[in-house]
Amino acid sequence: MHQQNHLAPGYTREPRHAPDARLAHILCAARATHTVEAAAHFGRWWLDSERGQVALSVVAAQHLQVVPGVHQGLDETFIAVVLDDLLPLIAHLTAPTPETPSIDFRVLGPQDGLHWLRLTRLDASPAVPGIVSGIVADITPAVHAGMRERL
Repeated sequence: MHQQNHLAPGYTREPRHAPDARLAHILCAARATHTVEAAAHFGRWWLDSERGQVALSVVAAQHLQVVPGVHQGLDETFIAVVLDDLLPLIAHLTAPTPETPSIDFRVLGPQDGLHWLRLTRLDASPAVPGIVSGIVADITPAVHAGMRERL
């Protein structure tokens, strides 16, 4: 069942196409560490730079306000990202070697409002060429603490 997204007419929050076999295999192996991810409050992501598909673990998908699994492109994956943060995020992900390993951005959820996330790229694995991977974590409490300190 597809649920219409209030942020962009015509888009859904569910992946629409069959995943690439490499990403499907990676996600299957990642299920074993779901409990660790949930306890540590971070999720994992993988980008197939050749096909443009993005795979999200359950926790990463929760942070990004989408369903877990393989998404056909960055537009499906980052549908809840605040528009001002979207282009820098995409530039960071698609750069061969970004200036910094991490980028902070905001997502807007229909029920829990605005959250700050940090996406961190990890070193490429020679075992899976063409796949960029990393983690995403909710840093909202740290951002709020910093704001309170400045006041």
